[in-house]
Amino acid sequence: MTDRTVLKVSGTDRESFLQGLVSNDVKGLKDGMVYAALLTPQGKYLADFLLVPAEDAILIDVATDLARSLAQRLSMYKLRADVSIEATNIVPARGLGETPEAPSLTPAMRRWGGVPMTGATVTRAPTGTPFAWRTASRKAEWN
Repeated sequence: MTDRTVLKVSGTDRESFLQGLVSNDVKGLKDGMVYAALLTPQGKYLADFLLVPAEDAILIDVATDLARSLAQRLSMYKLRADVSIEATNIVPARGLGETPEAPSLTPAMRRWGGVPMTGATVTRAPTGTPFAWRTASRKAEWN
């Protein structure tokens, strides 16, 4: 999926930083992905995205055409918070139906959009999103 970009928010203040900025409860990340948006102070839409928990970071899966402005806007609010915002080389994929187990992904699933998905992690998408599951690999794995 080349229409998506994944940003990485790391640092000790990552959860509290995002909690004060996005439209959904970041504490929901303990249960998996969280669908959220960034709005202006007047409530106008800037971007919507999925927050994805990672070991030492929160990943933001956002439309590629919104990624740069989202990263700039988040950086503008950083101030003294211990956070770092950077683009990654992760390529997300999504599918419908039952959530596959990562080891049992079919060869077709492992090559979503031409990207091998070996070693991919699979996460159930939040209720209400137009897909059932998501997975990701690194762009460096492209053939």
